[in-house]
Amino acid sequence: MMGELFSGLVQTGAFARFNEFNRIEIEVLSIIAQQLLILY
Repeated sequence: MMGELFSGLVQTGAFARFNEFNRIEIEVLSIIAQQLLILY
């Protein structure tokens, strides 16, 4: 799901604001980072 979100943001040139990003667990942040690296 996060991959699709980031992919859509990149393709459209849009931006997103993530509230309380600091509350996300480190394991989840790691997965998000890996998905971002795939996009670039």
